[in-house]
Amino acid sequence: RNQIVLTPEGWGKSTLALLAAVNHALVHTRGTLIVVRSEAAAEKLGERFRRTIEPSTLRWNVRVRRPGSDLMTDLAQGIIPDVVLCSLHDLVTTVLDRADTFAPVLINVGLVIVDDIEAFAGPVEVHAQLAFRRLALRLRELIGVHALGDKSAPQVLMLGVETMHRMPEWVRSLCGVDAVVRNFSRSQQETAERERAELVASGIIP
Repeated sequence: RNQIVLTPEGWGKSTLALLAAVNHALVHTRGTLIVVRSEAAAEKLGERFRRTIEPSTLRWNVRVRRPGSDLMTDLAQGIIPDVVLCSLHDLVTTVLDRADTFAPVLINVGLVIVDDIEAFAGPVEVHAQLAFRRLALRLRELIGVHALGDKSAPQVLMLGVETMHRMPEWVRSLCGVDAVVRNFSRSQQETAERERAELVASGIIP
């Protein structure tokens, strides 16, 4: 259910994030939480979403918000956005630290997207690990995964560029989830062989 997608730079990761979020809103009627490393990255991705959605009929069906006054106004009116896009800082200091305020958003989340996953390497890595684990626990608690089963937990889609050795293992450790790897940086045969080896190593397949 969870996927790590690795592609060369400029191959459409942000487009994939948009399509996945729109699909969850229109087909599954569930929300999407997108997390990026920095405020600048959140602003850039939000602007790209806006330019894509506003000229189309999607503007009537898919509501995208970032933490701030627009999102707070929506929540005060009982409106739950379809997509919430935030930086790592906003995830921790706003979405997770104000648990009661953002509970209506989180209980509706069916998909978590971590974009530009390689940007979380370095000094911020431990901070990000803790934040993603807090998020997973909060989502499971609100959705009632213990009673409903693991299939009720939100899916996690992690998007990035392969910038280090054994990157899938690092991504799984960072986000605290098991996930299938889709690596478009390599040939189809090499990707299939590596994917099978990783699934066998993780015990997903015999």
